[in-house]
Amino acid sequence: MSPLDAFVKLLGEPSRKDFDLGDDEELRFEARANRTQNRRRAVGGKLFVTDRRVGFRPHSFDDTLGGKHVDAPLEAVETVATEPARRSLGAILRSPLEALFGGGLRARLRVDTADGDAELFLVDDIETAIDVIEDARRQRAASR
Repeated sequence: MSPLDAFVKLLGEPSRKDFDLGDDEELRFEARANRTQNRRRAVGGKLFVTDRRVGFRPHSFDDTLGGKHVDAPLEAVETVATEPARRSLGAILRSPLEALFGGGLRARLRVDTADGDAELFLVDDIETAIDVIEDARRQRAASR
Protein backbone atom coordinates (compact mmCIF):
# COMPACT_ATOMS: atom_id res chain seq x y z
CA MET A 1 0.00 0.00 0.00
CA SER A 2 1.41 3.36 -1.00
CA PRO A 3 1.72 6.18 1.56
CA LEU A 4 -1.06 8.06 -0.27
CA ASP A 5 -3.36 5.02 -0.13
CA ALA A 6 -2.64 4.60 3.59
CA PHE A 7 -3.36 8.29 4.27
CA VAL A 8 -6.61 8.22 2.28
CA LYS A 9 -7.70 5.07 4.10
CA LEU A 10 -7.06 6.85 7.39
CA LEU A 11 -9.29 9.74 6.26
CA GLY A 12 -12.09 7.33 5.39
CA GLU A 13 -12.14 7.32 1.59
CA PRO A 14 -15.66 7.03 0.19
CA SER A 15 -16.46 3.87 -1.71
CA ARG A 16 -19.17 2.82 -4.15
CA LYS A 17 -21.36 1.76 -1.23
CA ASP A 18 -21.25 5.36 0.08
CA PHE A 19 -22.67 6.53 -3.24
CA ASP A 20 -26.17 5.11 -3.32
CA LEU A 21 -27.01 4.03 -6.84
CA GLY A 22 -30.66 4.10 -7.88
CA ASP A 23 -32.48 1.24 -9.55
CA ASP A 24 -30.66 0.34 -12.77
CA GLU A 25 -28.26 3.28 -12.31
CA GLU A 26 -24.86 2.48 -13.80
CA LEU A 27 -21.56 3.78 -12.43
CA ARG A 28 -19.39 5.01 -15.32
CA PHE A 29 -16.44 6.63 -13.57
CA GLU A 30 -14.97 7.21 -10.14
CA ALA A 31 -11.80 9.02 -9.14
CA ARG A 32 -10.19 10.59 -6.13
CA ALA A 33 -10.96 14.28 -6.18
CA ASN A 34 -10.89 17.46 -4.17
CA ARG A 35 -13.96 19.65 -4.48
CA THR A 36 -13.61 23.39 -4.05
CA GLN A 37 -16.27 24.02 -1.41
CA ASN A 38 -15.55 27.72 -1.09
CA ARG A 39 -12.73 30.10 -1.89
CA ARG A 40 -10.69 28.94 1.08
CA ARG A 41 -11.43 25.24 1.30
CA ALA A 42 -11.04 22.18 -0.88
CA VAL A 43 -12.64 18.98 0.45
CA GLY A 44 -11.11 15.59 -0.29
CA GLY A 45 -13.22 12.69 -1.46
CA LYS A 46 -14.37 10.94 -4.61
CA LEU A 47 -16.02 12.05 -7.81
CA PHE A 48 -18.61 9.65 -9.24
CA VAL A 49 -20.25 9.77 -12.67
CA THR A 50 -23.22 7.57 -13.49
CA ASP A 51 -25.60 7.34 -16.40
CA ARG A 52 -27.83 9.79 -14.48
CA ARG A 53 -25.69 12.18 -12.44
CA VAL A 54 -22.38 13.64 -11.38
CA GLY A 55 -21.75 13.20 -7.68
CA PHE A 56 -19.15 13.80 -5.03
CA ARG A 57 -18.77 12.24 -1.60
CA PRO A 58 -16.24 13.66 0.88
CA HIS A 59 -13.93 11.56 3.02
CA SER A 60 -15.57 10.71 6.33
CA PHE A 61 -13.11 13.11 8.01
CA ASP A 62 -14.16 16.03 5.78
CA ASP A 63 -17.81 14.94 5.95
CA THR A 64 -17.66 15.32 9.73
CA LEU A 65 -16.21 18.81 9.28
CA GLY A 66 -19.03 19.94 6.96
CA GLY A 67 -17.83 18.69 3.59
CA LYS A 68 -20.80 18.90 1.25
CA HIS A 69 -22.17 16.09 -0.91
CA VAL A 70 -22.91 16.89 -4.55
CA ASP A 71 -25.54 15.26 -6.76
CA ALA A 72 -26.08 17.00 -10.10
CA PRO A 73 -28.48 15.28 -12.52
CA LEU A 74 -27.01 15.09 -16.02
CA GLU A 75 -30.01 17.04 -17.32
CA ALA A 76 -28.95 19.95 -15.10
CA VAL A 77 -25.33 19.96 -16.31
CA GLU A 78 -24.94 22.73 -18.87
CA THR A 79 -21.20 22.75 -19.51
CA VAL A 80 -18.17 20.70 -18.56
CA ALA A 81 -14.73 22.23 -19.04
CA THR A 82 -11.30 22.83 -17.60
CA GLU A 83 -10.94 25.70 -15.13
CA PRO A 84 -7.41 27.05 -15.69
CA ALA A 85 -4.92 27.20 -12.85
CA ARG A 86 -4.24 30.58 -11.27
CA ARG A 87 -0.51 30.49 -10.81
CA SER A 88 0.42 34.04 -11.65
CA LEU A 89 1.96 36.03 -8.85
CA GLY A 90 -0.81 38.61 -9.19
CA ALA A 91 -3.56 35.99 -8.79
CA ILE A 92 -1.84 34.47 -5.77
CA LEU A 93 -1.30 37.87 -4.14
CA ARG A 94 -4.91 38.97 -4.80
CA SER A 95 -6.34 35.80 -3.27
CA PRO A 96 -3.68 33.77 -1.47
CA LEU A 97 -6.11 31.62 0.53
CA GLU A 98 -8.02 30.64 -2.61
CA ALA A 99 -4.82 29.82 -4.45
CA LEU A 100 -3.33 27.82 -1.60
CA PHE A 101 -6.35 26.11 -0.02
CA GLY A 102 -9.10 26.26 -2.64
CA GLY A 103 -7.26 24.23 -5.27
CA GLY A 104 -6.53 27.17 -7.56
CA LEU A 105 -2.88 26.33 -8.20
CA ARG A 106 -3.85 23.48 -10.53
CA ALA A 107 -6.30 23.22 -13.41
CA ARG A 108 -9.66 21.85 -12.23
CA LEU A 109 -12.69 20.15 -13.73
CA ARG A 110 -15.54 22.66 -13.93
CA VAL A 111 -19.17 21.49 -14.04
CA ASP A 112 -21.70 24.31 -14.61
CA THR A 113 -25.32 23.54 -13.75
CA ALA A 114 -28.62 25.06 -14.81
CA ASP A 115 -29.12 26.71 -11.41
CA GLY A 116 -25.99 28.81 -11.98
CA ASP A 117 -23.67 26.82 -9.72
CA ALA A 118 -20.16 25.95 -10.82
CA GLU A 119 -18.67 22.87 -9.18
CA LEU A 120 -14.87 22.67 -9.29
CA PHE A 121 -13.06 19.35 -8.85
CA LEU A 122 -9.35 18.68 -8.73
CA VAL A 123 -8.87 15.30 -10.46
CA ASP A 124 -5.77 13.70 -11.93
CA ASP A 125 -7.18 13.11 -15.41
CA ILE A 126 -9.43 16.06 -16.27
CA GLU A 127 -9.79 15.15 -19.94
CA THR A 128 -11.03 11.63 -19.16
CA ALA A 129 -13.52 13.01 -16.63
CA ILE A 130 -14.80 15.54 -19.19
CA ASP A 131 -15.13 12.84 -21.85
CA VAL A 132 -17.04 10.49 -19.52
CA ILE A 133 -19.44 13.22 -18.35
CA GLU A 134 -20.07 14.47 -21.89
CA ASP A 135 -20.65 10.92 -23.14
CA ALA A 136 -23.07 10.22 -20.27
CA ARG A 137 -24.92 13.49 -21.03
CA ARG A 138 -25.27 12.60 -24.73
CA GLN A 139 -26.51 9.10 -23.96
CA ARG A 140 -28.96 10.38 -21.35
CA ALA A 141 -30.36 12.98 -23.77
CA ALA A 142 -30.69 10.36 -26.52
CA SER A 143 -32.59 7.99 -24.22
CA ARG A 144 -35.25 10.56 -23.32
